[in-house]
Amino acid sequence: MEHFNRYSAEYIKQISDNEFETVLITIRRNQVCKQISKFKHDQILEIGCGLDPLFSHISDYRHFVTIEPVSHFYQAAVTAAGNNPNISVIHDTLEDALVELKKRPFDFIVSSSILHEVPDPFLFLKSLFDICSRDTVVYLDVPNIQSFHRLLGLEMGLISNLAEASTLERRFGRYHHFGKAELIKIIADADFELIDSFTYFLKPFPNDQMAEMLRQNIINEVTLNALEDLCRFFPDNGSGLAVLIRRKK
Repeated sequence: MEHFNRYSAEYIKQISDNEFETVLITIRRNQVCKQISKFKHDQILEIGCGLDPLFSHISDYRHFVTIEPVSHFYQAAVTAAGNNPNISVIHDTLEDALVELKKRPFDFIVSSSILHEVPDPFLFLKSLFDICSRDTVVYLDVPNIQSFHRLLGLEMGLISNLAEASTLERRFGRYHHFGKAELIKIIADADFELIDSFTYFLKPFPNDQMAEMLRQNIINEVTLNALEDLCRFFPDNGSGLAVLIRRKK
């Protein structure tokens, strides 16, 4: 619970201070919505919603379940859901809600910017496995340690290795780092198979520098859109690393 409290406090501060993370939240959500549209998604589960649940941005589902352990975020999701009978909001962690979640069939599960925050990623993935059918598609994304801005920091001598914790990560008390190889390995160890993997948003500089460039009008929304698409030329070096997976037979 202490980690949840620390995380929520820092998350809320980022939003209130209009830090660059608010831009990244929108970019991540765009990627999620793009991937959901490619697969059946009558029954959707979102694991962790922050202050802006995904059900506020899509509508073509039959039932949407959001599970959120942080009280403040849970209450925000309940308010956003209103009296919609097609939305259920659960105040719990994935690992502790397995009995309830196993009763529900899910076509598509979203876990965006979560895996690196949990104390035991393997346990999280095995819990995820337990609520999936063979046909369930799972979307996961995490920060990419092979992001362009980390590689630049390494070459400049600002960090000693790509997995070195950044100032932002120390603020949040983040547990884990993932590159493509590490993420695919832990997915396979948890008995999932890979459907697809990709990175998105080529971020040249750390968040504080990106935010300052926006404030100074050095970059703008057109620049951000171009950076989001630029990973087709640098497929391994986007700031976000995403996978689509399903359980093995």
